Amino acid sequence: MASTKGTSTPPAGDANGAVGPAPDLDADADGDQPVALVKMYHDPQFSDIKVFAGEDKECFDLHRVILAARSKYFELAFKKHFEEGKTRETYLPDIKPKTFTIVALWMYGGGFKYPDPFDKGLIQDVFIAADYLQILPLKNAIISAVEEKFWKMPNRNVGDAYDLLETFCAHSKFTDWKKFRLMVARYEVFYVLIAKIVMIVLTGFDIRAI
Repeated sequence: MASTKGTSTPPAGDANGAVGPAPDLDADADGDQPVALVKMYHDPQFSDIKVFAGEDKECFDLHRVILAARSKYFELAFKKHFEEGKTRETYLPDIKPKTFTIVALWMYGGGFKYPDPFDKGLIQDVFIAADYLQILPLKNAIISAVEEKFWKMPNRNVGDAYDLLETFCAHSKFTDWKKFRLMVARYEVFYVLIAKIVMIVLTGFDIRAI
């Protein structure tokens, strides 16, 4: 099990804090990595970093080389001149354990699975966490899942659509918007108008110029 409660002694490892070479992962893939990586997530035997998520500091025994290859945040944090690179521990108090579990599984090649039943809050939390951890491919995977699943729901709610679009806008940078625009282009006219209004309000830019 990758997650355990409480704190413990940091695992042994390279004294200089080096993460080592990144594995050959396709950064744009969504769940196409070898099954062996997912098995590594569930097996802490060779883990070399402890990630504590949430206010209760739920512990995840993970592998720096995987996290650094997937996340710009972790790539920088694991440098030897940062505290995380020395202690082999990192704390994410603002990311709930349930949310980080989804993020971590994605980093290990598990893909992003659209929550069934629909859970708007969970989708928003994972998107915000992916933005904080600088994992653009995961953000794209979430947008793709929403594009495929949400808009086909017979009982979809306009309020939920607005909230999701607002979250995507508020936690997207200019480099993210190409993927976002592709999703918006396929929406019904009503949702396109919502997206434009949200983006104008949040950015102050003329959406027609984007």
